[in-house]
Formats: sequence, C-alpha cells, structure tokens
Amino acid sequence: MTAICHFLIGIPDSGKSTLAHQWVKKDPNSVIVSTDDIRAELFGSQEVQGNWKLVEEELLTRVKTAITSGRSVIYDATNVKRAWRIDTLQKFANIGVKICMAWHLKTPLEECYRRNQQRQRQVDEKIIASYANLLKQFEPIKAEGFAQVTEIPMVNGEFDLEKIQMQIQKLPRAITNRHNRNKSKILHQYSQLLDFERLMHLIALLLKYPGAGLLHVTHPEFLQKLTGNTTSVTDSLFEISALMARQYHPIYANSEALAKDLEWLEKNGIIGESGLEKDIEVSDYTGDISQFDAHTYSDIDLFVRLLKIIRCMVHYPCFCYEEGAKSQETFYKSLQLHIYGISQSQLRKDIERVLHPYKILPNTAMKRAYFLGTAILAKHELAEVFNVLRSHVHELDDPIAFSTYEAFEKKLELSQLVNLEHFGNTYAVRAIASQPIVDINTLPDYAAYKKLDEITDAIISGRVLLLNRFLGAGSHVDNPHANESFQALPLQIVFYNIGWYLGYECKDGKNAGLFKFERLDRIFIRQKLNETRSFEKQKQALLRLETLYKASYSLFIGNSIEEQKKYLDNKQRSSVEILLEIWCNDIIFRFISEGTKRLPPDKIQMSKRFGVSQQADKKMFALPQTGDSQFPHRFQAILPSWSVEDVDLRRWIVGFGGNIKVMQPQALVKQVKAIGDAISHVYSNL
Repeated sequence: MTAICHFLIGIPDSGKSTLAHQWVKKDPNSVIVSTDDIRAELFGSQEVQGNWKLVEEELLTRVKTAITSGRSVIYDATNVKRAWRIDTLQKFANIGVKICMAWHLKTPLEECYRRNQQRQRQVDEKIIASYANLLKQFEPIKAEGFAQVTEIPMVNGEFDLEKIQMQIQKLPRAITNRHNRNKSKILHQYSQLLDFERLMHLIALLLKYPGAGLLHVTHPEFLQKLTGNTTSVTDSLFEISALMARQYHPIYANSEALAKDLEWLEKNGIIGESGLEKDIEVSDYTGDISQFDAHTYSDIDLFVRLLKIIRCMVHYPCFCYEEGAKSQETFYKSLQLHIYGISQSQLRKDIERVLHPYKILPNTAMKRAYFLGTAILAKHELAEVFNVLRSHVHELDDPIAFSTYEAFEKKLELSQLVNLEHFGNTYAVRAIASQPIVDINTLPDYAAYKKLDEITDAIISGRVLLLNRFLGAGSHVDNPHANESFQALPLQIVFYNIGWYLGYECKDGKNAGLFKFERLDRIFIRQKLNETRSFEKQKQALLRLETLYKASYSLFIGNSIEEQKKYLDNKQRSSVEILLEIWCNDIIFRFISEGTKRLPPDKIQMSKRFGVSQQADKKMFALPQTGDSQFPHRFQAILPSWSVEDVDLRRWIVGFGGNIKVMQPQALVKQVKAIGDAISHVYSNL
C-alpha cells in the first residue's frame, strides 16, 4: 500500500504522543514527525514557539523524506483548527503525499486537565479549553482532504492498535464507496469545502465589520489594528483579503476567489438588494469529481436553503415581541414567508452546523431575536432612524450627534441602500422648533462647544478640567465663577430650551462639591488636569446632579453647597423646600393645568379642572378652589428653596401678566411685585 500520512488530532494531553510511540513499536515502518520535537531541536525547548516558518520548513522536509522512502508518517501535533489542517494537507500534497488519514483522540477534557497537572511542562488550562472549543466547532471531516477520519478505538482504557491496523487495511474500499456516494449529489460552485468555508467566513467578516473594503478610507487606524499590516492599503479587495488572512487564515485570502465571492453575494442579494426576491443562482461544480470529497452542504439543495436563510436574516431581522413565545419558532415562522418548504428541524441543523460555528449568528442564546451582525433594522427602519438623526442634528446643532450623523450618512452613501437625495426633498411632517440661540460658527475653535469629544472623554474617565468663562459672556450677578478659572468634574451635557449646557461638580476652593450648569458657548477648557476619579463615583455624582435639576423648575440648582447637601439628604430635604402657590383666572388655568409633567407629579397639585373629558390624576387635581372670583383656581408646587432666585421661574410667572397672583412664598411675591413696579416705572411717561 502507498505510504500514508496519519494526522493525530487532539487537544494537549489527549494522548497523541503516547499513541505515536506505541504505533511505531507496532509498525516499525512508520516514523513520528512531531512539531514539539522540531521546536526542541531548533530552539532548544518544546516550550519555545519560535518562528513557525522554520518549524514548517523542517516538518515538510521530514515528511517528504519519509514518504519518498516508502515509510508512513505519524504526524504528531494538535491539529485542532480546521484551517491548520487544510493548509497542512495542501502543503503535504505539494511534496508528494498521496493519502492522509485523520485519527481523532476524543479524550474527555477533565482527563486532559488531570494529565496536564501531573506533567512537568504544563499547558495553561485556558489554552486547553480554547483548543477543545475549536475542535468541537469544526471536527475533522473527510472533505478537508482526508481519505478517512476515524475516532481512535479504545479497549480497556488502552489504544486498540489492532483495530487501527484493520481500519488502514479497509481504506481502499472506503475510498471507493465514498466516491460512489459523491456521484449521487448535485454539486455546485461551493461544493469544495475550502470554497464553502471561504464564503461563510467572508459573510461573517462583512457582518462583523460593516463597511469592510473601505475601512482604509473611513477608519485606517482601526484597519491596521485588525490586520496588523503596516503596508498602506489603497484597494478594497486587498483590504478584504488582508482581513480574511488575519481574522481567519491565509488559505481563505485568495483575492481572485474573494472577488468572485463578492460578486456572487451581490448578485444574489446578500450584499445590496439586487436579486433579493430571486432564487439563489449558483453555478455547477467544474472540478475533478474523482478527487472530490463532499461536505454536508456540497449538495445544491442544502446549500441554496442555507443561503436563503442568511439572505432573509440580512434583510428581515426577526424579533420576538410576544411574551412566552420561543424565538426560534418565531424566526421559523418569519422564514416561511420567504422560503418555501423549509422545516424547523432543517433550520435547527443549519444553525448548529453553520450559523453558530462560523459566527454568522452569535453563539449567545438569542432568546428574543434572530439577526445577523449589526443588522437589527430593516431598510425602511434604517431610513427612518437616519431621518430622525438628520432632523436632530440640523435643528439642535448637536456637535456630537453631527459627527455620528456624518459617519452614518457616509456609510449609507457607500452602501447605496438609501437614496440620500430623497431626504432633501421630503416633506417635514415633524420638526423641533426649539433651537440654540448662539451661532456656533462665530465661536472660536477652542470653545467648549467645539471640544465635546474632550469633554465626553473627561466625563467617562472622571478627569478634572480647568475651565474659564469667555470675557464678556453673559453672567448672573450671583455666579460664583464669573471672572475666574475654576476646576470642575464634568458630569453631563444637557440641551435645555435655548442651548447646550454642561452639568458639573466644582472641585476647588470654597465651592468644592457644588453642582452647577453652564452654557457651553460661554466657557472653554484651559487645561486637562491629571487628577481623576473612578467611573462609579462619577455615576454617583451624576445621580445627585439629576436629582437636583429634576426637582427644580429649570437648570438653575442654586449656589449653596449646604442647601444642595440638605436637599440630597431625605431626612433634611423638607428644611430646604418651599411651597409655591399661585392663584389664576380661568383662561390661564387652562394652560397651567395642562403642564402635568412640568415637575415630578408628587410635587404639584391643582384645583379641579373643568370641561376636561380625559381621565385626570385625581390626586393631582385635589385642591379646593380659592373662593376668589377674579382668581378662582389654585396651583401649588413644592420646590427647592433656591427656586426663589430662578430667573426662568420668575420669567414664567411674569409672562402671565395680571392673570395670575403669587400667594407664597413671600420672597417671591416681593420679587414679582418689584418687577411689575419697575416695568410700570419704565412706561410711566407714556
């Protein structure tokens, strides 16, 4: 019989070397070629991984020498990854190896751990586990290029060398039978395992890295990190080839084959949308059938079904909205709308054999949804989200959203999924009327408004910033930072009414610990300091800031550290709360009573609304009427004590003119009266 190369396949400590040595004693015409032995000779120790090219060169030399002399080879290596096996099989074939058999050692993982602990040169258990996972995902199959794949037979806990020899003797008949079985299959252009694997990995790559092919334009630094390649990439196909080589293996990186794969995916609606409703078109297999080894999806019917499933998942993400419904059943029903004749058992097998192992579907349990990669939106939903973001950016001048919008727009343009010109001609059914009052184009480049990336980084990292107000910027008389630099821990960026504000905690001086808001166009970053605090402390500070401003009428949350501390303490909160009571006439009460979310619902009460048909909150509208014929309606709100100085609150009250009357607190009564007297004085000469 022709000399055979026997691949031993198994995780560390599965018994490969022990089997190899017992084998050569049984069959002296066999020779062991071990990568561990080669490393020891080349680098002085089996533990030194060294340069694989040098190891591989010596491996091929020894195998060729043995085969040429008519001796069979026992190739002792883990061989756990399919790409490694296919690559080695191809190189063995190039040096004259005609027949390779795979011998799979399925030693239990726990037994391998036990053996590993007992030997002097131990392997990290995480590596053993990862190798076991690789082998579990892609067990050796004949389609990789093996004449036969056999699980190592055991008898009484020992390797059964007699049965191994019997399997070798039966090999010629097994090869003939397999070739006869292959003739009954209807083969196609991806019937060869290498071609099928390349296509599956390519789909997984495109799902994992949307926009792959143009990362050298959009994210060159990220691409270099992914490929580890410092060579300048200027071509989409070269980029995808480099990604395939680094992310999977160079055997999948043939650029000519990848070009045909990409064209085929586009033609069949898996990339883009052309051919979405058509049948999957696949060419006949044109290779040498006598040298062919079939895999599960070599048959055209199974392959087409699989690709239809993938195509549906790309374009029609499936979400399970019904409580109690099983997501796979919902997914199956969704697929039935697009794929005729599919069964749930077939779907389950496709998930287990391909979609999970090739990471086209994530390996995590998908209890509520089935979708591919980041494709969670259908085309029309993608367009709707883009339109909302577009409106938000243009109407609120949000610089952070603007960078996201630009990247989104660029990707949509490159994908050609959506006609962007359509958005410029659409009818604006909805709009946001509130807009920033400041023209950001007039701000200097160092304004905080234009440094939101730096502020965002400082928020996430808990970094202290040294801030300054612009000379001549608007400032209330009681602003503690009107004319000086101040240290601040930024906590949140908030849009309020007329512009974007920074919420922060004061870090230095007498104001340390005070929470404040400042409009971003009024300040700039003088310096980023080295002092930071933990993310957890940042979150706690943000919760305190939110508690203060959500209880207030506006973003004004006072200038007193003591008042803020008492308000944040549930036991002391009532000592820094005031009761605002307003009486108003019927016309104005209609407006005021509509604002039930102006403050937290447990902080406001009003008298009963008249002529309103919808169900109202009875607790909120429980106050008695005032008994005043001019101002019969009553409004009460519990506010923090600093609200007396809130300019926005005074502006709201004064805006109603003589249609309302402030009853308490007395400090606010006096302020409103003073405002009215001052206005009256201004116009006294008219």
